[in-house]
Amino acid sequence: MTEPGQNSARPQADEVAARAYQIWDHEGRPDGHDVDHWLQARTGVAVGAGAKEARAQGLTQTASRTGRAPEVPG
Repeated sequence: MTEPGQNSARPQADEVAARAYQIWDHEGRPDGHDVDHWLQARTGVAVGAGAKEARAQGLTQTASRTGRAPEVPG
């Protein structure tokens, strides 16, 4: 949940940390790339959050235009 006035697409530190760990592990756990992994993770998490929010917004707009809930691919 976000605070009022806070951007909901802004990645949370724990999400970024988890993703940075995955990147570090996937790349063979190299030393000295922590900042690169953090920045890469932060970008990926932000993009994912933004896409998720855009999809949710699109579903809301579709429902208001058609008067019925959209089908969610699954």
